[in-house]
Amino acid sequence: MNVPPPPRDEGKGAPFEPDGSWSWEWPSGTDPSSTASPHPGGVGGHPPGVSGGFPVANWGQRVVARLFDWIVVAIPAGVAAMLIGFLWSGAQTLIAGYGSSAVVRNFWLIFAVCCFVAFVAYDSVCVKRWRRTLGKRAMGLEVAPVAGGGRQGPIPVASMVARAAVVNVVFLATWSSGLMVTVWLLFAVFVALWPLWDTPNRQGVHDKLAGTVVIRSA
Repeated sequence: MNVPPPPRDEGKGAPFEPDGSWSWEWPSGTDPSSTASPHPGGVGGHPPGVSGGFPVANWGQRVVARLFDWIVVAIPAGVAAMLIGFLWSGAQTLIAGYGSSAVVRNFWLIFAVCCFVAFVAYDSVCVKRWRRTLGKRAMGLEVAPVAGGGRQGPIPVASMVARAAVVNVVFLATWSSGLMVTVWLLFAVFVALWPLWDTPNRQGVHDKLAGTVVIRSA
C-alpha cells in the first residue's frame, strides 16, 4: 500500500522535499556567498557583536583570562629569568669586578627583560597558532581582526607582537621601582580599564594598535 508523503508546508519553506530529499531555500534577499550566518543575531545564532559577528567579550572575562595567563607563564619564565640573571651577575662579579649595587641592578634588569620576552613570545605564538592563549581558551575567548566584523580571521604577525608587547610592558619595568609605578598606572588606564568605556568594541590601546578585538566564540 502506498502511503502518501507528508504535505510540504510551502508557507514556511520546510526543508524536506516530497521524495525525502533535503533542500534549503535562502530567505529572499540573502546572499548565499556571505560568511554571515542565516540565523538571526550573528554567527551561529550568537547575539550581535562587532558588525553582527561573534559577541564582544566582557571586561571580567578578559581580566580572568589575562590573570590566568600571567600565572601560568610567570612560574617557568621567572625561574628561567632568575637563572640567567644569576649567571650574568656572577660573570660580571668574577670577570669585570662589578660592585654589589651594580650587580643587583643588572640582575633585575636581566630578569625584567627575560620575563618580558617570555610573555611576549607566549602571547604572540598562541594567538598566531590558535587565536587564543590558555587563559582565553579557558574563558571561551578569541582574538579576531576588528576589520573582520567580529569573525575569526588572520592577524598580521607584526600586529600580534605589538599587541603582546603593550600588554606585557609592565614586566619590562620591574627592574626600576620608580619606573614600575609609572608604567603600571599607564597600563591600568590605557590597557586594563580602557575597554570598560570603549564602544562598541571594548578595545584597549593594545587592541587599537593591533587592529584586534576579543570575542566570545564559545
